[in-house]
Amino acid sequence: MIFKTSCYTCSDLEAKIIFKRSVESVFSLPPHAWFAIQSWTQGYQYRIDINPFTFLGVGALVAVVALLTVSFHAIKVALANPVKSLRTE
Repeated sequence: MIFKTSCYTCSDLEAKIIFKRSVESVFSLPPHAWFAIQSWTQGYQYRIDINPFTFLGVGALVAVVALLTVSFHAIKVALANPVKSLRTE
C-alpha cells in the first residue's frame, strides 16, 4: 500500500508498469500474427500483403489506450478519500 504519495507519483508508477507490459506484448506478438495471417490467406486467390507499418500503428494505438486508461484510474484512486473507502469495507 502506498501512503502519502502525490497524484503524479501514483499515476507515474502505474503507467510505467502497464506501459512496459504493453510494449513487451507489442514487440512479441506481431511475428506470430503475421505468420497466422499469411498462412490463413495462402489459399485465397485475391489476398493482400500485411505491411509492417500496420503492426506499428496498432502498437502505438495500444500504447496510447493503455496509458490513458491507467492514468485515468490512477488519478481517480489517488484523489479518492481513503477514510471513505475504509468505512465501506
